[in-house]
Amino acid sequence: MSDWIIAMESFGLRELAKAFHSDKLQDYKRLKESGLPTFDDFIIQYKDFNKRNLSLENFLAIYESFVIRAIPNTKDLPRRYKIGVHSFEECQEFLAKNVPSGKEDKYSVFLTEHEPTNLAGVIISRPQDVLIEVAQSGLDELSHGKVTPSVGHFAQHYYNHFKSMRYNTKDMAQRQLMWRALQYLRKDLSSDSDLFTNTEFLKGYFEFVVTEKTSKIKFLDYKINENYLK
Repeated sequence: MSDWIIAMESFGLRELAKAFHSDKLQDYKRLKESGLPTFDDFIIQYKDFNKRNLSLENFLAIYESFVIRAIPNTKDLPRRYKIGVHSFEECQEFLAKNVPSGKEDKYSVFLTEHEPTNLAGVIISRPQDVLIEVAQSGLDELSHGKVTPSVGHFAQHYYNHFKSMRYNTKDMAQRQLMWRALQYLRKDLSSDSDLFTNTEFLKGYFEFVVTEKTSKIKFLDYKINENYLK
């Protein structure tokens, strides 16, 4: 997304770029504080990324594979990431290729454990409704519209006096996955009815993946920028 924002600005679309700009580290802090399930992580300033850092070395010793991200503290520089690095040396090689020379002090290094995934999802939770999309693809392909997803829509349909879920797929596994993912966002309110709960969800834009071996749902992003909720 950061490349798109930089491109928008280069074409003079500054207001549009500003509308979609999002602080990745702030978004991730919000995600962690929400209590949603996430991958284990380690965040460090670029200047502290070295073999003398015992906390870094200990984290790299825990898992076999990682996702590494170079996150700038300014919207004028691009974010970069790589999936499936396995050692300090591979991380160092990635950073040398992707962090502009002389701009090292502008970057943080963001590491997360990596497990292979086979499904990805996006949730847009608004006051009036919730949309969820899932696809058997990578998250980039889904979030950039490169695949056709299965869709769920939680809203007040037709003349019902309560909200319910509707799907565009008959695939029960994908239906169950969508409803399972939404349970993590449940924030039910008190209800006057014994039959129907006042089902509500945490508001925002969310991205998640499903791990291939264990089928665990892991959330990767949580934004509250209103431009992502339209």
